[in-house]
Amino acid sequence: MVGIAAGGDYGTVGEQTHAFWCRNLDSLLREFGAVETKEFFILLNSYFVQSTYRLQVLTLFGEFIRKQRDTSTTLISLSLTTLIMLLPHICISVTTYLPGLYIIFSRIICWDKHISRPVDFPDEIVENPSGWIKEMNNVPLIENFDDDIIRARSMSLLRIHTLHPNLIMSDSEKELSDTSRWMKLEPADVVAECVSYDMENASSNSNNENELENLTKIVLEEADTKIIEKKTQKARRPSQAISIHEIMDVHQALKSGADIVVGDDPWASRIISYSNFLTVNHPTSPPENESPPTTNTTNTQASVAYLQREIMLLRNELNFELYLKQQHLQHIGRLHRDHILDSTVEAERQNLYNTCKILKSQLSQTQAAFDRQKTETANTKKKHVQWENELNNKLKQYKNEKKEWKSVLDKLEQELSESKLVIDAQNKQIEVLSAKCFSLENQIKLHEPQLQKLTEYEHTIDQLTKQLMLWEADTIKFQEQKRLMETLVGNWHKMEMMLKSGEHEIQQLSSTIR
Repeated sequence: MVGIAAGGDYGTVGEQTHAFWCRNLDSLLREFGAVETKEFFILLNSYFVQSTYRLQVLTLFGEFIRKQRDTSTTLISLSLTTLIMLLPHICISVTTYLPGLYIIFSRIICWDKHISRPVDFPDEIVENPSGWIKEMNNVPLIENFDDDIIRARSMSLLRIHTLHPNLIMSDSEKELSDTSRWMKLEPADVVAECVSYDMENASSNSNNENELENLTKIVLEEADTKIIEKKTQKARRPSQAISIHEIMDVHQALKSGADIVVGDDPWASRIISYSNFLTVNHPTSPPENESPPTTNTTNTQASVAYLQREIMLLRNELNFELYLKQQHLQHIGRLHRDHILDSTVEAERQNLYNTCKILKSQLSQTQAAFDRQKTETANTKKKHVQWENELNNKLKQYKNEKKEWKSVLDKLEQELSESKLVIDAQNKQIEVLSAKCFSLENQIKLHEPQLQKLTEYEHTIDQLTKQLMLWEADTIKFQEQKRLMETLVGNWHKMEMMLKSGEHEIQQLSSTIR
């Protein structure tokens, strides 16, 4: 259905029917989103990833977010009560959320105001609240509140409260930075201290309750007029009657303490939304075939919604009173424990006082005994001084003798150390020489066969040198004979060449003769 309504392409014919179905589907989807928000966003995501339906999905998403404004007096009342009960538990970190808390305060003070003129932003919270909120951590305002209205409506609250001592004894910077004062206080103590600054609560709670009821009635009357207007507008739209079974379910939910949103909330209650969601399978006919619901059904729905809201407000008030009662009981218990502790401390103080008296008498007796012991100690000290002097003289003699013995001992130790060094050096030299002798003996034993061979080699060398000398003499003779033979061979070659040249000349002569 989302795909058809979002991406369908229609011509001129049937545009009115298509627009009607789109409006119908848009309202159904928004009601479904109010009941099942997670499934609603999953459904939107499945179409958002497709570029064809992205524009239509974003339009529906923006319309859904725009409708989620906290304009319900029931929701604001429940939220404010919860916030008041939480504040005593977060005193240390409340400075961080102070701008947001002042925005909430300003919104509640200006609850009946919807359109306002632009405002300036000066400094102080009561003199110029919007400016102070803007300067604190640059927190943006949800709406442009009127500073005059905030000041005027805050004065009625200031008149019924006593002046806090910190407004005189401290400054704004210390008030925001000093968190050590909250370390010693429990939430019950904070609640009791806050209630103590309410003048009417200290004397009588009736006046305060009447004034708060008047202020609540003013806000609720304006909200009721808006509810009637909304119910009148809804009466013109197609809707379904609430069955008796659904009313019993709502009553059972309220009785069991389940959370339920009803009344003038921007979205419909879970029962009505669910019944409207069931109409997806049975869509409403086009506008011309619509039939308005009966007046009795509309009045019944308005009455049930109004009673549900009243019950929730009363339950909210009851929870707040029970919370205050619990905090007061805790504070009373702590005061009782402090009283018991003070009584115990007083009893301990009396016991300590009696003990001090006894100890003082004992101290005087001890002081007298101490004086006697002091005189005895002085006499003993004199004898001790004489004995110490004698011991010191003997000790000096012993020290002098010890010094002489020590000098002699040092000399002997020095000589002993020198002789030890000499002995060590000689032992090392002896070890080195013995090692060398041992190595030389081993080398001699190893080289004995080699020496024998050397003698044999020398003998053979002598013989060979003699033979070499003989061979050299023979070689000299051989070389002389060789040179002689070479000269003879050269002469023979010369003779052959002369013979050849003679024969050649003879041949030439014979050839010339012929």
